[in-house]
Amino acid sequence: MRLGIKLTALLAALVVVGSAVTLFVVTQITQHHFRDYIADQDAMQARHMAGSFASYFSERGSFSGAEALVERAPRDRRHGERSMMDEMHEMRGSMGDMPMEPAEPERVVLVEEDGTVAVDTSGAPLTEEIAARATEHGVAVMHGEEPVGWVLVGSMIDDSFGPQQEQFLASVRMAVIVSAMTVSLIALLLGSLFLAGLIRPLRHLTAAAQAVASGDLTVPVTTTADDEIGILADTFRSMHDTLAQAEEERRRMFRDLAHELRTPVTLLRGEIEAMLDGIYPVNADSLHSLHQEIAVLDRLIADVRTVSSMDSPGFSVQRSRTDIDSLLERVRKPFQREAADRGIGIAIETEIGLPEIEVDRERIRQVLANLITNAIRHSETADRITLGARRASAETPGVEITVEDNGKGIPEDERRAVFERLYRVDRARSRSTGGSGLGLAVARQIVEAHEGSIAAATADGGGTRVTVFLPLRSGDRVSPER
Repeated sequence: MRLGIKLTALLAALVVVGSAVTLFVVTQITQHHFRDYIADQDAMQARHMAGSFASYFSERGSFSGAEALVERAPRDRRHGERSMMDEMHEMRGSMGDMPMEPAEPERVVLVEEDGTVAVDTSGAPLTEEIAARATEHGVAVMHGEEPVGWVLVGSMIDDSFGPQQEQFLASVRMAVIVSAMTVSLIALLLGSLFLAGLIRPLRHLTAAAQAVASGDLTVPVTTTADDEIGILADTFRSMHDTLAQAEEERRRMFRDLAHELRTPVTLLRGEIEAMLDGIYPVNADSLHSLHQEIAVLDRLIADVRTVSSMDSPGFSVQRSRTDIDSLLERVRKPFQREAADRGIGIAIETEIGLPEIEVDRERIRQVLANLITNAIRHSETADRITLGARRASAETPGVEITVEDNGKGIPEDERRAVFERLYRVDRARSRSTGGSGLGLAVARQIVEAHEGSIAAATADGGGTRVTVFLPLRSGDRVSPER
């Protein structure tokens, strides 16, 4: 069953139950207060009649003919105030058009001290129960200090509702039912509109999720809500965009890998076919050329394997306490001969008293070696490479390691892109000297695995400066000054 149908059914059930509970509660409360109201009115009338009967007894010495007092009572009781039933008739206009029978006067019973009935407007025979209620619930008619009788009015005789009272309560119940039905219809209408607005973005999200599950990342995800559903839609849109970007990067990477592999393979096949056809001689120079192309393939495969291992969930760095100066010296040493052959000097400039840091020594050495390799091979005009290290700012405690050359530098609009996979600043560069295009991407992943960052910028005297930031950890400590 769809969510919209479930929510609508739940709303309808809540409205019906709420209306039924409201009807029951209002009816019970109305009956309770209405009964109290009738009792108060009857008690007030009984007190008024008791005073009239007391005056009558004082004048006549008996209750003979006292019925005349009851006949005049509806006109003057409570000193001219309206009777309860008169008020009920006037309320009929606000309760609806239900016809009401003409109001009848309340039953009045006067029981004398000896238990005989002096007055009974109903004409019904006196029962022992009424006689007992007269002394318990009736209003005493006093002659001097002694009671000479008791007056009972309406509910004091029988607490059940009369026909007019039942009709009044029925009109109240009908009014409550009509009101409950009206409120229920309005609640259902407004609730349905609200649920429609709630379900609509969920349906869009469901359609988009189904499209993504089937591999279609072109379905747009739009929403204007600023509530939890809007947050969910924004999160899903962010995930959708990330997946689309990852898919595009995956396709681009496969295209670039195919391009990178095709060139050395094409060269290898061409030279081998030329040797087989006798065009190229099979000698040391030809085999050396083949060996260079195989080395390019081997380097590319090794870098792809490294990137793949870093993308796996099990990739981690093995940290150990490392001295920065020793690390930089170890990185520089293997490159000194190649740099000297190209007329490039490699210098180390570090700040005194740098702290030892906990890093994966071999991984960071791989990062710095990659940066030096790029500086040597990609900066034909450079004659100096500087390895530097210093403390970072106080706001971000850590160490900044820099590799700086004075070559031609990297264009500003390509500085961030150089850390992408298979990206080359100079696409025309020979692959035998240009590398695989994955070295800086590997360096970025290693640095980020250390919770650090890497960025390229223009050096002060021209050329390129690559800065590697490595944050300090709780176990890092300051080295003694040398």
